[in-house]
Amino acid sequence: MLEPSIPQANIYDAIANGSGHIQIRALAGSGKTTTLIGALDYTKPTDKVAFVAFAKAIVQEIESRVPTDRHIKVATLHSTGFGVLRKAYGRVFCAHGSHDKTRKILNETYKDLPSNFFGPAYKAVSLAKAYLAESIEDIYSICEEFDINYSDKDSGLSFDIFVQMILRTLNISKEMTSYIDFDDMIYMPVVQDLSIPKFDWVFGDESQDFNKAQIEFICRMVKTNGRICVVGDPAQAIYGFRGAATGAMDIFKEKMSAKEYPLSVSYRCPKLICELASKDVPEFSAAPNAIDGSIVYENYEYMKENASAGSFILSRKNAPLASLIFGFISQGKKAMIRGKDYGEGLLNVVNNFKEDYSEFIQYVNDWENEEIIRLKKRIANPKTDMIEDKAQCLRIIGSNCKSKNELIDNIKNLFSDVNDKSAIMLSTTHKAKGLESDTVYVLADTYSHSEQEERNLWYVAITRSKNELFIINP
Repeated sequence: MLEPSIPQANIYDAIANGSGHIQIRALAGSGKTTTLIGALDYTKPTDKVAFVAFAKAIVQEIESRVPTDRHIKVATLHSTGFGVLRKAYGRVFCAHGSHDKTRKILNETYKDLPSNFFGPAYKAVSLAKAYLAESIEDIYSICEEFDINYSDKDSGLSFDIFVQMILRTLNISKEMTSYIDFDDMIYMPVVQDLSIPKFDWVFGDESQDFNKAQIEFICRMVKTNGRICVVGDPAQAIYGFRGAATGAMDIFKEKMSAKEYPLSVSYRCPKLICELASKDVPEFSAAPNAIDGSIVYENYEYMKENASAGSFILSRKNAPLASLIFGFISQGKKAMIRGKDYGEGLLNVVNNFKEDYSEFIQYVNDWENEEIIRLKKRIANPKTDMIEDKAQCLRIIGSNCKSKNELIDNIKNLFSDVNDKSAIMLSTTHKAKGLESDTVYVLADTYSHSEQEERNLWYVAITRSKNELFIINP
């Protein structure tokens, strides 16, 4: 076993000899997983231990490294919740799609809903579960924070009616115990106050991305005299748009009176990249034996000519990636855009197009304008960038196609979640989180530094590089 660093030794000592709950602030590439696995050796052999993570890949990695002679349960948070539901309700049917349960409730409760009702409704119900919403006021707050707006003159649905329908759907979903979806695996055990297994130690990963339901679930997993140790990086908190609680680590720290320990030395990033990242995260530093690495400021033409297999090209939004990928393909370079779910979102818009293909760009323009107008009816200063990004992607890809079928095939082929090192990977920062590459190109002009989450996105992007970082501007 490698000799632990001084920060790791402090954490291990707190686990072995301390008391109370622990929160580890682990910056990018600082060895958080190694530290957590090492921490298991400092719990008592008789302790009942749970290690929960969000991603199956992390669970599989940890399972292969934990002692086999200990009572250590390694699982995703959602599979743990699913086990709670099965124990409470017996056989439960799990919806195949993330929104199938909500769709079933809406179709059975309301008749002849407009097709454009379902998207906003799915998002509102999912976020309501993440936020443990209970009232009309809670739903209004969620819709305002996440720019969810819906009204339809033809069907007579106003935004107020939409909000009432969301709350009713949420309450029906809560009582429908034999049919569950992904959100329910955390939400239902909490709101139904079910018996959640208790452990002497609960270790949790990616705590900066916890939503309110997840924080509550994890806190209920620990015995009265047990302890929790969670790890996260506030500077990598970039999922507020899907329900992660603002300041999740601070919420957990206050709720559990947790003591915080730092892991601020990066074993991934070279010295020069650490220096750049420290402008946003001052405590971020390079390991003593880190290479210098390189930071090169270049333009788009340089990147188009020199990007090669295994390189990452990172952007704040998807549209700039869509404009690049056809250029790489025309050069005979294999390239993909990471984000199969984003591609499916584009297909949802394309599938509603029924006219001659020569009218497609106009259809996209009209769709964009209608979506923005609908948003502005409810919110004074709405964020329209997600709508604009999707529309621009469709215009770019659509302009490179000659028919609707070709457009559909292109979207299916261009967007993927496969980690293919023989291809240039184009990705938004959100989709690249947790990944790393020797060579990373960052499209600097797509990033804004106006808000904290935007600065976090920049920090995540530049810290994906293990050697070369190219900062690209027009």
